[in-house]
Amino acid sequence: MKRFLILCLSLGLLVSCAGHHRHTHSAVSVAGGKKDASYYYLLAEMEGRKNHHAKAVEYLDQAIQKDGSQPRLWYKRAFFNAANGNLPKAEEDVQKSIDLDPRDAESWTLLGKIHQSQDHRPEAAAAYQKALSFDPASEDANTLLIETYVAQNDPKSALRAVTNWERRDPENPQPIFYEGWLYQNYYKNTPKTVSAYQKILNLDPENAKALQALAEIYVSQKNEQKILDVFRQMEAAQPNDVSLKLKMALIYYEQKRYDEAIEKFHELLKSRPGDDRITYYLGVIYENLKKDQEAEARFQEIKADSNFFKDARLHLAYLKVRAERKEDAINILQEALDIRPEIGPFYEYLSEIYRDEGKSAAAIEVLKTGIRRSSDKEILYYDLGLAYDHAGQFEECIKAMRQVLKINPQNASALNYIGYSYADRGIHLNEALQFLQKANSLKPEDGFISDSLGWAYFKMGDVEQAFACVLKAYTLSPGEPTITEHLGDLYANKNDSAKAVKYYREALALLERKKGDKETAEDAKKARSRLLKKIQDLQS
Repeated sequence: MKRFLILCLSLGLLVSCAGHHRHTHSAVSVAGGKKDASYYYLLAEMEGRKNHHAKAVEYLDQAIQKDGSQPRLWYKRAFFNAANGNLPKAEEDVQKSIDLDPRDAESWTLLGKIHQSQDHRPEAAAAYQKALSFDPASEDANTLLIETYVAQNDPKSALRAVTNWERRDPENPQPIFYEGWLYQNYYKNTPKTVSAYQKILNLDPENAKALQALAEIYVSQKNEQKILDVFRQMEAAQPNDVSLKLKMALIYYEQKRYDEAIEKFHELLKSRPGDDRITYYLGVIYENLKKDQEAEARFQEIKADSNFFKDARLHLAYLKVRAERKEDAINILQEALDIRPEIGPFYEYLSEIYRDEGKSAAAIEVLKTGIRRSSDKEILYYDLGLAYDHAGQFEECIKAMRQVLKINPQNASALNYIGYSYADRGIHLNEALQFLQKANSLKPEDGFISDSLGWAYFKMGDVEQAFACVLKAYTLSPGEPTITEHLGDLYANKNDSAKAVKYYREALALLERKKGDKETAEDAKKARSRLLKKIQDLQS
């Protein structure tokens, strides 16, 4: 509903909603010559259907010159003026239509939309109420009145409007949906929310929208029995709805009811043999259950022309890496690239495997090939920078990261990488600070960027700013050894040995808990040696 409300306040919805009104005006009827008001009105309608709103207004100007006594002409000109962005003129025209026919609900509704598009919400609500006094069953006016009250953060008035609509049209489920939404989102009253959706099901036991809403409530409550009851109703109502069965299977999986999830997926495959989406999800479940043979069999079934080919092949490679059969993973990815050389993530994962194996040159060549063949150049240049850095080629690393910024100047990760690399080496500090300030403005809640910025300030001698940034990073990203070590460094710089040692020991403990690949283990070993030396120097 909130998304609908935002759209409703835009001119686009003002135009589209007006197109759905029931036409309560009488048709334009003018006796007389060939080029009378009806002639120009029809031309305007034709231009309007082509979205030539300005031209439609011109024809309506001529129609009104011929006969300005017909409210339909004024209404239509108001509509096309609004569509053309001329809201003041649209308001004048629709007011003229109302003057000529004060009981016309459609004109009052359009006036409400014009007010709403200008954020004149009280005036919009008054116009919708007027429309409903003449046409109480108008779904458009009822809906927009409720949306206006919601936009004014007035749930009581919105609920009153819903109740009035329900009373006037008791067989219509739409106002009851609004009732449920209001109770759920404003009043946080789950029993009344459930009661509203049950009212809909009393009218229509197979109403998919109400069943889905109830299912989501019960899932949030982790009420498994209620979930199953609703899903059974949904299945009975929509026995061929594959997406519904998929949701059921995935919910079973999320609840760790793996046997039921697998059973549901197999049931789906019986009704839709060869369905790639179902096959893929089944493979993912087997993978998470560490049933690697079953998972591989499913992923292998997915062909190259499938939308799931990329993810299936990445999962296959991951299974081989997990089984410590990296050569097999490499072969899978190389074969996949022979078939689909345009898929960037294949190059990413292949280069990562080479890098973890210490084969930096191979990792670099894979990424260079990917940059030539794939459109995913931004991420591939970033990975190329990482590969160069791992290979000890700092200048090439920076060149690759700058290529990332040529493609996307807002890439916070590349800005951070260059900025921190310069700051850590104590070079190009002014440029490092500029890069890191920009990265921080793009991602102010990123602890690693805040730490990098603090480190740049520290290297530039601004210790107070450094403390503010690193303390913020320590809060945003708790449990990170490097950030914790930096905090120790800052206290050491302040000659507060006790606090410095405290944070160095904390960083050491965090390193002990960290697990990773061979490269990570080497980095951790170096960090441990460095921290132990810092502690020894302070305590000696």
